[in-house]
Amino acid sequence: TLQNWQVGGTIATLLARITTPYALAIAGPITTAGAAALVAGGATVTAHLAAGALAIRDTPANLQGRIAELATLIGLGAIGSIELGGGGAQMLSLAAANGPTGLAIQALIAPPTRLSQVIAVAQIAGAPIAGATLATGFTSFTIADTTANVLAGLAQVQALAAAGRLGRLQFTDAAPNLVLSTVGITAALETWSAQDVRAYPITLAGDSPVLTIPAAILASASFRANILLAITNPSWTLLAPGRLTTDTAAAIVAEGAAALVHLSGGVTVAGTTAELRANLAALTTLARLGNLAAIDLLDAGPLTLTLTNAEAAANAAALARIIQSYRLTTPSGTTAQETLLTLPGVDFTGFAASSAIAIRDLPFAPGGISFTYAGTTVQILRNGIPLASAAVAPTAGTTYNASSFYLAADATGATVLRATTTPIAVTDTRNSTNSVVGGDFYTGAVGYLQRQFINPTGNPVNVAAGIPNVFLHGGGAVGGNALQVLSGQNVLDGGIGSNFLVGGTDPAGADTFFLDTRGGGASWGTVVNFHRGDAVTFWGWKDGTTTFDWFDSGGAPGFTGATIHARLNGGTGAYDASITFAGIDLATARSFAFLTGSTGGANTYAYIASI
Repeated sequence: TLQNWQVGGTIATLLARITTPYALAIAGPITTAGAAALVAGGATVTAHLAAGALAIRDTPANLQGRIAELATLIGLGAIGSIELGGGGAQMLSLAAANGPTGLAIQALIAPPTRLSQVIAVAQIAGAPIAGATLATGFTSFTIADTTANVLAGLAQVQALAAAGRLGRLQFTDAAPNLVLSTVGITAALETWSAQDVRAYPITLAGDSPVLTIPAAILASASFRANILLAITNPSWTLLAPGRLTTDTAAAIVAEGAAALVHLSGGVTVAGTTAELRANLAALTTLARLGNLAAIDLLDAGPLTLTLTNAEAAANAAALARIIQSYRLTTPSGTTAQETLLTLPGVDFTGFAASSAIAIRDLPFAPGGISFTYAGTTVQILRNGIPLASAAVAPTAGTTYNASSFYLAADATGATVLRATTTPIAVTDTRNSTNSVVGGDFYTGAVGYLQRQFINPTGNPVNVAAGIPNVFLHGGGAVGGNALQVLSGQNVLDGGIGSNFLVGGTDPAGADTFFLDTRGGGASWGTVVNFHRGDAVTFWGWKDGTTTFDWFDSGGAPGFTGATIHARLNGGTGAYDASITFAGIDLATARSFAFLTGSTGGANTYAYIASI
């Protein structure tokens, strides 16, 4: 056993002279220079390293200078983890030419809080987004490439952006000039929102094009600067469905004619009375131009505005657009404004019914959303602030409470309010007890999840979610859980042991399945409805140690399919971990993206994705 500070210099020359059989262990992390010193000794040194024996800790710059040596050690399975030091937001650039080595390095990097990587489009075009790129420890990526390459690989870049992992988009052309269709912009809004602020000229294709930008995207100052203010066409139209914040509306007015003169139709602005008061002059400008349809005040309780006589007179055009009942106080007295918000009544008839309340871009779904329900009224809140309400006329014999309601997309992609009488059905199979729960509102880091159910007992459970976008955790000491979702994007975590996980059937949905083999003993999980966009994380897989085989058919009757049988600790004995992909043939299973890695300690895994 060598101390990490002893690894370097001529150590390889000394080790190469040892003729007695031995195993080489390193106490503590070593630098890339130390790794290079070991490689310099050739097989007479590296052959004595155990799998995962080395922990590398160094700066990104030093790591990039030692790619060849790291590739040798990775090929031998000798590196267990890589940690980037140096402080601040780490930037790491792995050229496309690094190929598999670059991806292997990414998979080994322990994920600090702020870790970014500069990559070219070719690196994600050749590595499926749902697999190799997003399964790394990087929290954000910077795309740096030519305009031609970005446009050619726009679908891959947008997939990275939609996953929340594109931090910045930079063009490497000396004088880039983008020619974009309105569809090309709207289909990749998250991508263009990440564009570096340089106001590159943009030409919209077609005569008098109409560009539709949701209010939530229009709130991005970067998007406005890089897209709206950069458009060179003399004639084009901007539509902004949804609700703008008062700050965004004021910013658009302040930015002047570049965007304002192209705005067509009335926009709805939402904010508190304090935010309205601070931006009242800008909203009046919008109203006088005919571009302000309504102002929605978000305060809880009675609404009161206090203005001077001059302010009330000068801003009458904006005040007339307030859609709630409010009280205006001036030095000369108090006037009640009776412009009331009236939302349509909604007849909920079970899971499939939806309301006519279009709440897309309030601009707030789904994070922080909750509901109250009393009498015949449901109220939608964000972070405790009321956003909208509606009368509910339940079907005879149905009973709702606050946990009955959820948000979902309708056929047009708009976000709507829906209701179900069975949010999450739970059966404790050990005690044969049944219950229906609403689940807790999800507060974790995955943006698309709304509710969660975490099994509070050690007993195996059957769980069926009647609402989309949920996190289900079966838990239990020995597995035996059955988890089922219907639609949306979900995470199904069976816990340790053998579990039965049923994903949604919606082709547009994407589910993530967790199967955990770290509890000891043999386990066999079954995944149902596995389709493009879905992924399985197979915890306990040890890269370089685990051996496995694919078989054409396995699993329980009625749910057979391609099955991967693995020996987690290697060898040729009995298999101790298996996954059946129900209804999937062997050829399809072999086409799945397959990546292995570790998040430190015993947290090793295989990541299997349908692409």
